[in-house]
Amino acid sequence: MQSSGERDELEKAIIDIIVRETKLDPSRVTPEATFESLDLRSIDLVEAMMAIEEKFGVYFPMDSNLTDAKNVEQFVQAVVSRIRSPGP
Repeated sequence: MQSSGERDELEKAIIDIIVRETKLDPSRVTPEATFESLDLRSIDLVEAMMAIEEKFGVYFPMDSNLTDAKNVEQFVQAVVSRIRSPGP
Protein backbone atom coordinates (compact mmCIF):
# COMPACT_ATOMS: atom_id res chain seq x y z
CA MET A 1 0.00 0.00 0.00
CA GLN A 2 1.31 3.45 -0.88
CA SER A 3 1.94 5.96 1.85
CA SER A 4 0.45 9.43 1.70
CA GLY A 5 3.86 10.81 0.75
CA GLU A 6 4.21 8.37 -2.17
CA ARG A 7 0.69 9.23 -3.35
CA ASP A 8 1.47 12.95 -3.10
CA GLU A 9 4.64 12.44 -5.15
CA LEU A 10 2.71 10.48 -7.78
CA GLU A 11 0.03 13.18 -7.98
CA LYS A 12 2.71 15.87 -8.25
CA ALA A 13 4.44 13.97 -11.05
CA ILE A 14 1.15 13.71 -12.97
CA ILE A 15 0.43 17.41 -12.53
CA ASP A 16 3.99 18.23 -13.62
CA ILE A 17 3.39 16.28 -16.84
CA ILE A 18 0.10 18.08 -17.42
CA VAL A 19 1.82 21.46 -16.93
CA ARG A 20 4.73 20.54 -19.20
CA GLU A 21 2.61 19.07 -22.00
CA THR A 22 -0.03 21.82 -21.99
CA LYS A 23 2.44 24.67 -21.38
CA LEU A 24 0.20 26.07 -18.66
CA ASP A 25 1.30 28.31 -15.82
CA PRO A 26 1.64 25.87 -12.90
CA SER A 27 -0.25 28.25 -10.60
CA ARG A 28 -3.37 27.78 -12.76
CA VAL A 29 -3.37 23.97 -12.47
CA THR A 30 -5.26 23.63 -9.20
CA PRO A 31 -7.37 20.61 -8.16
CA GLU A 32 -10.60 22.56 -8.75
CA ALA A 33 -9.58 23.91 -12.16
CA THR A 34 -11.74 22.59 -14.97
CA PHE A 35 -10.31 21.85 -18.39
CA GLU A 36 -12.57 24.56 -19.77
CA SER A 37 -11.24 27.15 -17.31
CA LEU A 38 -7.71 26.19 -18.36
CA ASP A 39 -8.67 26.55 -22.04
CA LEU A 40 -7.50 23.00 -22.76
CA ARG A 41 -8.53 21.29 -25.95
CA SER A 42 -8.95 17.56 -26.43
CA ILE A 43 -5.58 17.35 -28.18
CA ASP A 44 -3.90 18.92 -25.12
CA LEU A 45 -5.32 16.18 -22.89
CA VAL A 46 -4.40 13.46 -25.37
CA GLU A 47 -0.79 14.69 -25.42
CA ALA A 48 -0.71 14.76 -21.61
CA MET A 49 -2.19 11.25 -21.46
CA MET A 50 0.40 9.95 -23.93
CA ALA A 51 3.22 11.42 -21.83
CA ILE A 52 1.71 9.88 -18.68
CA GLU A 53 1.39 6.50 -20.43
CA GLU A 54 5.03 6.66 -21.46
CA LYS A 55 6.33 7.72 -18.05
CA PHE A 56 4.35 5.20 -16.01
CA GLY A 57 4.04 2.33 -18.52
CA VAL A 58 0.24 2.27 -18.49
CA TYR A 59 -2.38 2.46 -21.22
CA PHE A 60 -5.60 4.48 -21.11
CA PRO A 61 -8.33 3.16 -23.40
CA MET A 62 -10.42 5.88 -25.01
CA ASP A 63 -13.45 4.76 -22.99
CA SER A 64 -11.61 5.03 -19.67
CA ASN A 65 -12.94 7.06 -16.76
CA LEU A 66 -10.51 9.84 -17.71
CA THR A 67 -13.04 11.06 -20.23
CA ASP A 68 -15.50 11.64 -17.37
CA ALA A 69 -13.11 13.86 -15.39
CA LYS A 70 -14.45 17.37 -15.01
CA ASN A 71 -11.47 18.94 -13.26
CA VAL A 72 -7.77 18.41 -12.58
CA GLU A 73 -8.38 16.53 -9.32
CA GLN A 74 -10.73 14.00 -10.94
CA PHE A 75 -8.31 13.52 -13.84
CA VAL A 76 -5.34 12.99 -11.51
CA GLN A 77 -7.29 10.55 -9.32
CA ALA A 78 -8.33 8.54 -12.39
CA VAL A 79 -4.70 8.40 -13.54
CA VAL A 80 -3.49 7.35 -10.08
CA SER A 81 -6.13 4.62 -9.99
CA ARG A 82 -5.03 3.31 -13.39
CA ILE A 83 -1.35 3.35 -12.43
CA ARG A 84 -2.08 1.40 -9.26
CA SER A 85 -4.13 -1.25 -11.08
CA PRO A 86 -3.25 -1.16 -14.78
CA GLY A 87 -5.49 -4.06 -15.85
CA PRO A 88 -5.91 -4.97 -19.52
